[in-house]
Amino acid sequence: LTLDRGGIQAFIMFLNARFYLYTNVYYHRTTRGIDLHLKDIFRDTMRLIFPHDLNKELQPYLDMTEWTLLEEVGRWAHAEDGERRELGREWRQILDRRLKWRMSHEVVLDLFEPRRGQSFMKVEEVEQRVKDLLPPALRDFPFKIDMAQQDPRPLNPIGMKDRQIYVYDAADRSVSAEPLKELLKYLPGKVAQCRIFAMSHEHDQQLARALNEALGEDRPAHPTNL
Repeated sequence: LTLDRGGIQAFIMFLNARFYLYTNVYYHRTTRGIDLHLKDIFRDTMRLIFPHDLNKELQPYLDMTEWTLLEEVGRWAHAEDGERRELGREWRQILDRRLKWRMSHEVVLDLFEPRRGQSFMKVEEVEQRVKDLLPPALRDFPFKIDMAQQDPRPLNPIGMKDRQIYVYDAADRSVSAEPLKELLKYLPGKVAQCRIFAMSHEHDQQLARALNEALGEDRPAHPTNL
């Protein structure tokens, strides 16, 4: 792919718009909080609502849509079956936007240049570190760690190999990848929005402190609190 230098600004605007949409829309704290709630109940829901073996019959799958799912679980709050009734209450919270998991703290981790051996920690590792750093009285306090990651641009703009993007300069009729390194230097190559969620804001301060310590003091981060 070769871009004319005159179209570079449109390319940068596209990358920035994409970056903004992920950080502020697709990865919004409310959206991620709902996703965490869904993870707790979705497998059990599908076991009850779709007990079919797709290796043997595909027809029932054709009638399975988001609309039919929401219509079905919306009736479960008053079901005679105890499991359906309990799941129905959980779904009613989601449908009524009564959030079970609320963000206590967020740390945005970013990486601008490729660094050998450096990567973002996994959710399980962060969760265990936070648990170890909490005061003894809060070790059993329920919380969840969410790590929303994205790659806003190539981490190494001039080392993309077979997917390399070039820039054509009509003034001297040259084609090069070098201009991208300068043009994209203010947009991070990798970003992780690390959030800690709890069912209440009762212990936000302790959770925030533990998350900051768990991620380390030398992290490239911009912490925010809500």
